[in-house]
Amino acid sequence: MEAIRASFCIAVSDFSPKDLSYTLLRGNSPIGSGKVIDLGRYLVTNGFLDFHIQLSVTQPDKYSLQIQDTSYSIQNRRGSARVTATFDLRNNDKNPPTLVSFNILDGNEYTDIISSTGQAKIRFG
Repeated sequence: MEAIRASFCIAVSDFSPKDLSYTLLRGNSPIGSGKVIDLGRYLVTNGFLDFHIQLSVTQPDKYSLQIQDTSYSIQNRRGSARVTATFDLRNNDKNPPTLVSFNILDGNEYTDIISSTGQAKIRFG
């Protein structure tokens, strides 16, 4: 069977893909893991530098790509984040809607932390 490709795009304004690890699951079973930097390449998209990930799988099924980042800090405190993108290649719409941006604002200013006394907003795009 011919390989099926799934593509993802990550904006690289605040991190380097070399710091990220991934796990690819088919259903609940891990079928691949490693460093994100080994999966893709840098491209300029709409004037922004992005890192595009491309995966190949051999069968239409439900897959999840988990990306883990443990190398960042917010106000000198270590952080950890995991993003999971789930896609089902058996569906007619193999490319469902995507999250383009996620911003945290305190008033009208971008911030990386929400204070208890601020006017915090979270904006998705």
